[in-house]
Amino acid sequence: MSQAPEHAFWAGFRDLDRDQAPEALITQQEALAAWPPIRDGKRRSYELLDLRPGDSVLDVGCGTGGDVAALSRIVGPAGRAAGVDKSARSISLARERGDENSDFTVADADELPFDDATFDACRTERTLQHARRPRRALMEMARVTRPGGRIAATDSRAGLVGLEQLNPEVTAPVLGHVFPDEAWIAHFLPLLFQQAGLAGLELTSQTGRASGWETIRDGLGLEAIAQRLVADGTVTPPAMADWYEACRQACDAGNVELEITVVHLLARR
Repeated sequence: MSQAPEHAFWAGFRDLDRDQAPEALITQQEALAAWPPIRDGKRRSYELLDLRPGDSVLDVGCGTGGDVAALSRIVGPAGRAAGVDKSARSISLARERGDENSDFTVADADELPFDDATFDACRTERTLQHARRPRRALMEMARVTRPGGRIAATDSRAGLVGLEQLNPEVTAPVLGHVFPDEAWIAHFLPLLFQQAGLAGLELTSQTGRASGWETIRDGLGLEAIAQRLVADGTVTPPAMADWYEACRQACDAGNVELEITVVHLLARR
């Protein structure tokens, strides 16, 4: 794994509204959510919260609200499903798509705008890696969760298998945008939970694969990444075009796949 360049595609999620291509980031996240391993991981994270009709639940880093919609169906009309995200653009889309049982707020993960013990459960997915103060964010999640309530954090890591056949001089900067070392926080989640005063930790993981050119291209945002690498002069247009086409052919042939590990950490308030 390589370190992310200063303007890495992945790093745009730290402040999506100020990124040079926010629409590409939103498209990538929604495509990623459709991958079977990620989709299955989401379902597992809902199960870990042990929600019942009438419960209240908060999704921290909700993006465009897909998980809040799923949680809303679980808690039903007598419950409450809320989402917060730093991106006003994402929250605007979430509000357009949400139902009367959901509410959305623009807020940082480390400064949640809710009273103590507001929710029965709280979750976050692939958000702590972008938070300014991830331990503080977990402390905030604990603060707004009632005593005895469940708090779950989900993170995932993906790796491309079979890239040896592609030009390594282009592969390296592409992976620097997609899989930088700092994008993997799962190793530190147990320590962060403990530092936030959370106990009764349960760690589980699941691994799966995704394949197919369109799935990999859209889920990783390869089109936007290719444009950035050419625009900043990291890769020449011919070299990028050759790599992109070779990757497409390799994915279509089944020679390149994504291996995805989803990690869940659960604790009680």
